[in-house]
Amino acid sequence: MAIEHPPPDEVTVKKSVTIPRSLAREVESRTGARGFSRFVSDAVEHALALLEVGTHDGLAP
Repeated sequence: MAIEHPPPDEVTVKKSVTIPRSLAREVESRTGARGFSRFVSDAVEHALALLEVGTHDGLAP
C-alpha cells in the first residue's frame, strides 16, 4: 500500500503530542530529528488507511 503524500502546497499545522521517550528516540535514530514530523505524518496516514479498510487491530475505531 503506497502512502500518498499531500501536495507540496498544502498548508501544514503544528501539533503537540506526548509519546514515550523510548519511542521518540527510536524514530529519531532512524530519521534524524528533521525527519520526525514526516515519519509521524506517514504513520498517521498509514493508520487511517488501515481504519478505512477495516483492519484496525489495536487502533481506535
